[in-house]
Amino acid sequence: MSRAPRLLLTFALLAITPAPAGLKVESPKDGGLVLGTTVPVHVTGVRNPPRLTLDGNTVSPTWTRLPRSKHWYAELQVTPGRHTLRLKRGLRRSTIEFEAGLQSAVAVGDRVAARFLAEHAPADVRWQWGPAVFLYGLARFAERSPERATYTRFLRDYHAHHAAQGLPTIDYPDVCPPALSAVWLAREAGDPSALPNADVVADFLRNEPRNPLGALEHLGQQSRMRRLANSARILRFVGLGWISEWVHSIWVDSLVMYGLTSVHYGKATGDTNLVEFGLAQPGIFARVLQDPNTGLFGHAWDWQNQRRQGAVWLRGNGWVAASIVDMLEEIPTPHPRHAELLAILRPLAQGLMNAQDAAGQWPTLVDSPETYQEASGTALAAFALARGAHRGWLGPQALTAAKRAFRGLTARLKQRRVGYSVTGTSIATSAWPRWLYPRMPKRSDVDYGVGAFLLLAGELDGETW
Repeated sequence: MSRAPRLLLTFALLAITPAPAGLKVESPKDGGLVLGTTVPVHVTGVRNPPRLTLDGNTVSPTWTRLPRSKHWYAELQVTPGRHTLRLKRGLRRSTIEFEAGLQSAVAVGDRVAARFLAEHAPADVRWQWGPAVFLYGLARFAERSPERATYTRFLRDYHAHHAAQGLPTIDYPDVCPPALSAVWLAREAGDPSALPNADVVADFLRNEPRNPLGALEHLGQQSRMRRLANSARILRFVGLGWISEWVHSIWVDSLVMYGLTSVHYGKATGDTNLVEFGLAQPGIFARVLQDPNTGLFGHAWDWQNQRRQGAVWLRGNGWVAASIVDMLEEIPTPHPRHAELLAILRPLAQGLMNAQDAAGQWPTLVDSPETYQEASGTALAAFALARGAHRGWLGPQALTAAKRAFRGLTARLKQRRVGYSVTGTSIATSAWPRWLYPRMPKRSDVDYGVGAFLLLAGELDGETW
């Protein structure tokens, strides 16, 4: 990209990203929740740690400097109940009230689901990958929640609405994953009414041409997105010529978008060809995108030019890990793909655990600890670690890392009139130049961030805090 368009894009992103202003408390949030009696205190915007009083008493925790400018982390021990934390650094002050002692990950997840459902009617939820991750997270969480009937009804109403309105054209992987919740309704809720919606997706998965790698193009073969990226002359004129390289590429998020969808649909309907197609995808991606030294994945692979695109993106690595543990659930140990999937998962899990910070979170660029912590990728990575540990595919340290992540994410939930918001999810991120990733703004109540949180909350059902 030439210097002028790059600067213009940077200024545009900075203009919509709030700048830090003095002492800010990342966790616990005011009016927030704390699992157990260990309070994760994360502050930013000050060169030195603030002074603390807890319920009127001065406390002096051991502070850890996080690998980001003006970020500090400490843990406090409290009793169950409501507490008041006051922080002071020079003239800067902040007062936080929070509730400690929660012992149920599912109870936390129900509060998060309540917020999202209060703000979104089924008919307002789009047929796209972001909402689909929320729907799938809600479905899997429903298996552990006393509110299962409410969540199942929401899923049923969503699919009934889209069946009545007519599905969009299924022409690239990102419009495939709503089928995951349709399949869940058939398999887990005994309701096949939404399967016709998934059938349309399955037709695409069966008939879409495979590229030379044996995978589906991220932009599809005939989609509007592909036609836009093919406009190389126009893109070069505005300094975005690198987008044209997406035309012949695979992206790690597709392991959930079409890989996992193929496996689930195939298992539900007896289509073994789709099952095997989906199970083959992690190996295809790993051969070109997994770093043999760190176990981590790059964002995308341009097969035509034989080079990686993008960076070592947290949410992308979360997509990979979450898809693999979900696929492993679907096959017995003797299956030929079982060992291959474990051989990909274990170094990836180790690479993630090596990159987790003292606050239990991960940076948006996994190999750049100075970049900001990101909630959806943290939740996806922790979900995979927890499930891997629960099933014996990973060691107990993976569960410890997942619980640390969930404790930190829970303490960052923001209280609303109804329920709690998941904060700190970056907006949709493409395989673009590395410098752009840490400039992507973060938002609350992002559908795929909420879905990832619910997946993790359900997986940690029964854990003690």
